[in-house]
Formats: sequence, structure tokens, C-alpha cells
Amino acid sequence: MPAVSLTRRLLLSLFVALILFFGLTVLLLDFVFRDLAQRSLRDLLDAQMVALIAAAEPEDAGLMRSAATLESRLETPGSGLYAEIRDAAGDSVWRSPSMAGSGVSWGRLAQPGERQFNMLALEPHGRLAIATRGISWEVLEGVPRQFTFNVASDLTTYEAQLRRFRQQMISWFAALALLLMLTLAVLMRWVLGPVRRLEQEIKDVEGGNREQLSDRWPRELAAVTGNLNALLEGERTRIKRYRDTLGNLAHSLKTPLAVMRSTLDRSSVDSNNSAQADNTPQGGN
Repeated sequence: MPAVSLTRRLLLSLFVALILFFGLTVLLLDFVFRDLAQRSLRDLLDAQMVALIAAAEPEDAGLMRSAATLESRLETPGSGLYAEIRDAAGDSVWRSPSMAGSGVSWGRLAQPGERQFNMLALEPHGRLAIATRGISWEVLEGVPRQFTFNVASDLTTYEAQLRRFRQQMISWFAALALLLMLTLAVLMRWVLGPVRRLEQEIKDVEGGNREQLSDRWPRELAAVTGNLNALLEGERTRIKRYRDTLGNLAHSLKTPLAVMRSTLDRSSVDSNNSAQADNTPQGGN
């Protein structure tokens, strides 16, 4: 099985860590942005609600309002901003012209002093943010009457801004992650340069192109290279000692072997002479 590169393993680990970090950061920023956007939307609806309450004027049959003090979008059908006032029975006593054909459903009535903020789905308009407030108003002869004020805003623009923010944020973080990975790859190549040099010098030692490693190394590798040089020096000393021992042994065996060879040669000559003497014929009497 081929060895896994430490550079590849480290880059992969950093990539996973960056993905997790940026993923959590994107989720956190998305939550913060949505929270701020909802607060801004709520403040906008509260401002519209205050304007609607200030414009409302009590009459015997219900409430009237002064058009000069209200948002112009409330006068435009389908503008995305809607308002309605309901009495304690849930009947509409006033509604903005923008509600024509909208089919907005406001939900339950609010008690005096109660405030609500909800987000509802409305087909085909999408989602709506609805602010509700209960008001107790003395209309006639000091008799209080309860009214529920409703203001709603279409969330199409809000959701489009949120989608655009998410797309931009993901694009930014993806580009930043890629830039960081490229930077880390370059830095790691530079940082691991001494390791590659050490690998090459070890190959040179194995090939007999050099006797030991060089001396100037980073502090993290200095102890390793020092130990390797000491090991190489020890191996050379051991090999030299073995060669000297074998040379001395060969020299020590040279004389005995020469004597043995001389003895064997002499014995062979004597044996040949004795055999020749035995084969020589004897003279007759």
C-alpha cells in the first residue's frame, strides 16, 4: 500500500477544518442577519402601526383615518403593505385600499394592550409579516370599545435580500477558503523544503555520492540529522574495523597456509620418489 503524503494529509485536515469553521461562521452570520432583518421589519411595522393608530378617528359606526398621515403604499392595491382595523366581534371597520383582492387572513383578535408579530404564508403572495395590536378606545359616551389593529408587509423583498446575502456570503467564504488553501499549500511547500532536502541527501548517501548529511538544518531536524550522521559514522567505523580484522586474519593465516602447502608439496614429492623406487627392476645374480 503506497504511503500517504504528510502534505496531502495535512492539507486535507486543514480543508475539513476550514469547511467546518466557515460553515459554522456562515450559519452564525445568517442567523444574525435574519435576526437583524426581522428586527428592522418589526420596527417598520411598529412605525406603520403607530401611524395607523394616530390617524384613526372614532365615529359612531367605527373608525375613520386621515389619508394624509398614512403610507402611500396603503393606497395602492397589491403594493405589499396592508392594514386593517377590526372590532371586538372581528368585523372589519376599516381596511386599506391595498388589500383589494389580497385575501389576507389576520388570525385571531388581540386583547387590549396585547402585541403580536407573526409570519404567515399567503398564496399567491408568499409570506407575510403581520403586526397586531389590541386597543381599547372610548368612542361614545365614555364607553370603551376594543379594536384590533393589523399591519402586514410582504416578505418577498426581505427574502430576496436574505437570499442575495446568503449567496454573496457563501461566495465570499468559498473564495476565502480557496485562497487560504492555496496560501497554505505554498507555505507548506516552503516549510517542508528542508524535509525534501533531507530526503535527497539520504538518497545521495545510499548511492555513495556523499558520506554524511550536511550540518545546517532547522532546529526541529537538527537532532535527527545529527543522530543520522552519528549512525553513519558508527557504521563506517564498524566497517573499517571489520576490514582491518579480516585483513589481519588473512595475514595471520597466510604463513600457516604456506607451510601447509609446502609440507603437502614435499609429501607429494616423497611419495612419487618412493613409488618410482619400488617400480625399478632388480639385477640378476
